[in-house]
Amino acid sequence: MPLDPSTAARLARGLDGRDAARCRAMLEAHADQIRAAVEPALHDPPRGAAWLTALEALAMQGQHDRYVELVEKAQFDGHPVLAAWIVLRRGRLAFLKGLYRQALADAHAAEARLQAAAPFPTPAPVDRLDTWPPSPWEIQAEARLLRAAVARNGGDPATALQIAGDVAAAAEQRADRPSALRARFQEACALQLLGSRADAEAAYRALFGELAALGAERQRGLILANLGLGARQRGEDAVADAWQAEARALFERLGDRLMATKIGALDGAPDPADIRAVGDEESRLVAEMARGEALAAAGDRARAAVVLDQVRWTAEGLGLGWVATSAADHRRRLGADPPLVIDDAGFTTAAGVRVDLRRYGAPRRILLRLAEAHTAAEGPLAADALVTAGWPGERMRPESGLARVYTAVRSLRRLGLSGVLLTEDGGYRLDGPVQRRG
Repeated sequence: MPLDPSTAARLARGLDGRDAARCRAMLEAHADQIRAAVEPALHDPPRGAAWLTALEALAMQGQHDRYVELVEKAQFDGHPVLAAWIVLRRGRLAFLKGLYRQALADAHAAEARLQAAAPFPTPAPVDRLDTWPPSPWEIQAEARLLRAAVARNGGDPATALQIAGDVAAAAEQRADRPSALRARFQEACALQLLGSRADAEAAYRALFGELAALGAERQRGLILANLGLGARQRGEDAVADAWQAEARALFERLGDRLMATKIGALDGAPDPADIRAVGDEESRLVAEMARGEALAAAGDRARAAVVLDQVRWTAEGLGLGWVATSAADHRRRLGADPPLVIDDAGFTTAAGVRVDLRRYGAPRRILLRLAEAHTAAEGPLAADALVTAGWPGERMRPESGLARVYTAVRSLRRLGLSGVLLTEDGGYRLDGPVQRRG
């Protein structure tokens, strides 16, 4: 049976819901017919609502490169609302692949195209995911929520929270339930990044049942993934693994390979082959960041630094603020020299070598006093201060004390503090980062 363009578009929108498997099967069964409806764009940029609705279905079949190409060539004269929806869909795809600057540009472009359709008609209440065509109000809400998502992941969750709150209020006033629930989800995501984790998790749990009633399975998968990330941040790895496994399983049931791959990468289990197949730049950079951390843990700090720098530079160019910040944090920790750790029994060098000083009474006490001075930023300690520290209560001639301090310092340097225990301005001090324990 032929598949008319409007039905194809409704099926494409249904891929976000509980009937995703059935919708995907029908779209795949009519793949050749849908592709034929948009193929003329290769030679003659098409016009018409039918072509645009077929294009919507083509995008959801995974023909992403062709979709972007055809959107660029299409002429949208006379169809500003559908034109805005198609551009917005491209922006959502760009966001999922980590191309945040493109996503933001498309969100603004979609809103600009809607201006050609103003004033908008009074909207009817919306309580379904698969209505076609979408209303101008719904597209405007989606465009603004896309801007909120870019702001959130770009490092500005406060702006995201404000945008999402405004959209939620407007959607509830218009009785647009799907948009209102999506806006409340964006609010919860922003709260999570702002540190209000308890409020965010309460919002996620409250939304979960409402989204189930709506059939918004994709949104429920995102909630499961975010609950997993929250558990991971609290150190509850077993709980996090369970949430993330549920999220991946849900997206796999929906046939959403891109999101299943993304969740695996963000949770520390990237599959390079899948990342390449879906073209997800965000997941690729996260996987590269994990590789940099592994190199650092293996002691290859030079290569780790190169990898982390490349991740940060690329992420900054794409507007992936959270990835850039995370890579910079890892790089900063990598660049800092490990501390000399001093405790009551001895010390551990920056290279990780442990030295026991329990048989070295005076040198051990002198080192503890030097550590105290380093922490208090006292500056170099004169020899007489070290005599008092090394041989408390013992009386001796000044020249004898100087000789003993010299011998103790030489012993400490020989045991591993050469280059760390310095002579300066007639006294002695520790150089570099020092951590005092005990």
